Amino acid sequence: MFTKNITSILLVMIALFFSFPSRGWSTLYESGDRTYEVTAYTFLETANLESVKGNYDAARKAYFEAEKLFRREQNSLGLAKVLLGVGNTESIGGDLDAARKAYMEAEKLFRNKQEWLDLARVLLGIGNMERISGNLDAAKKIYIDAEKLFRQKPYWPGVAKVLHGLAEVESRLGNSEKSLEIYNELAKIQDRINDQYKQFEIVNVSEEHSSILPDDTVESDIACNLSDIFTGKITIVIFISVISALVAIIIYLKPLRRFKK
Repeated sequence: MFTKNITSILLVMIALFFSFPSRGWSTLYESGDRTYEVTAYTFLETANLESVKGNYDAARKAYFEAEKLFRREQNSLGLAKVLLGVGNTESIGGDLDAARKAYMEAEKLFRNKQEWLDLARVLLGIGNMERISGNLDAAKKIYIDAEKLFRQKPYWPGVAKVLHGLAEVESRLGNSEKSLEIYNELAKIQDRINDQYKQFEIVNVSEEHSSILPDDTVESDIACNLSDIFTGKITIVIFISVISALVAIIIYLKPLRRFKK
């Protein structure tokens, strides 16, 4: 009985340890465990959400913490995801120099890792930035490269975002017929996206392709880009932690109920 109770208490302690990231995760990180990734991705996800909500200062702070951890551990893929978020956020905030710097480093890292979908997201961000800056020829070239990568997946919401920007670029370059052709293709892709969401009974269709709506800003494109970065790693860890806590508590309380009887 004593051994069983000790085991149960230890299980509870371990479960609680993982249930409180501010204590447990930071301690494991200092021990050199790869659990630092959980902490880093928590900061990254927090930053992405804050950026989408428009809380750019909070987003920058969280990105900084995530970047610090990924750089320390030389995790190039995690770092690239952070830099993509930084680039998107700074583009919205208007600091195009900071955005360009982050995008360029992220592009290099994603190419080295052959992460083509994330690379397409970076190129989309760069294309949007060049479009806003008035570098239309550069934007057009980058958009075309991004479109190829999105179609390679294929990832239709990404294709739609690219075509939205590309249609505007063609229009501003005076290529009205080409712009209209792209908008017609965009409408077909929107129908494809809607059909896919109906098939899987996903309700919030607008989130994935809100950048299709015609506007004169890039903010909606970038916000959609940020939402695409979400990783399920944190959700899985939290789920496992909660289940572990419940199981451990049940084991611990069982002998106590027997003792009361």
